[in-house]
Formats: sequence, structure tokens, C-alpha cells
Amino acid sequence: MTNNKYLKITKRRLIKIGLATVSGLGSWWLFLRSDRDPLDNPPKEIDSTKFEWGKISTLEIDKNTLPSEEPRINFDIEEKEVNIQGFLTYGSSTCNAIRIEDLNFENKKKKLCIGVGWIEEGNKSGLFTGSCTDDLDHKPYSVTLGLESSLPDIVEVVENHFDPTEDDNTRVVTSRIKNSV
Repeated sequence: MTNNKYLKITKRRLIKIGLATVSGLGSWWLFLRSDRDPLDNPPKEIDSTKFEWGKISTLEIDKNTLPSEEPRINFDIEEKEVNIQGFLTYGSSTCNAIRIEDLNFENKKKKLCIGVGWIEEGNKSGLFTGSCTDDLDHKPYSVTLGLESSLPDIVEVVENHFDPTEDDNTRVVTSRIKNSV
């Protein structure tokens, strides 16, 4: 029988192995996104979706002025599309991204509801390359939704802007428009 001190499992070694395993798994857990993307599985009334944010040639923004206008909502009868364009403020130009948070169609009211907000994604310049910047940034976004049958009577857009002066760091802007065409 060999008495090798390196092969012996002691309580101290078992605790070290357990801590290393939990730390490693815990770190990878941070990179797994469990939140669902509403554009991956839109309501059945929505035939197609297109979402972009950041640099949009039709939307110009003054980097020194926070956005104050409500999103623009347009209806295209021929294409059966709803187009929404706006600007969103978020917390870090290097670690946050604009995303669609919610997308619903209420059949009885013929009402389309869409939520736009921001999400922390970690440093987008690369893994483990430094910390996030502590700056407010605002960028334009555009959403185009193609509908299967007819356009909704009402479109409601809820924007969740980052605002450090608010209690929960969020300023909500709601815009509702009735389809007049």
C-alpha cells in the first residue's frame, strides 16, 4: 500500500476542489442568457420582423442631447407593415445593447404592443478585456413588423430609457397611436 500524500483526499483538498468547480461553473452561468427574445417567436398575427439599432442612416442624433421625442409610428397599408423608429438612452456605450423586450398582439382590440429597452451584455469589445464605461449613451432603433392579415387599429410603444435620476434607473416613455388609414 502506497502512502503518497498527493493522492490522499483530505477534507481541505475536497473543499478546494469544490470551490474551484463552483467558481468555474458560476462564471460560465453569467454568460448564458436565459431571457427570451420576443422576435424569435412573435405572435401568430405577425408575419415578419426586422429590428436594427445603432447606426441607422435615416435617423440622425445629436450625441450631446438626450432624446426627448416620442417614437415615430408609421403604417404601410400596401405592405401591411408597421414601422417604429425612435431613440433610446442606455447606461454604457461599451456594455449595453438595445433590444425588443416585449411584443404582443391583442386580437379583440386589434392592438399591437411593443416594448423597447436595453440589456447589459458585458464588454462588447471582447471577453475579459476590461470594465464597462460609465457613460450614458443613446442610439436610434428601427422595428418593422409585417402583419399576416390586416394592420392593427392601435399601436403602443413603451420605451424603457436608462435614467440614473429615477429610483429604479428607468424612465418610461409610452406612445400610442391609432391607425387612421
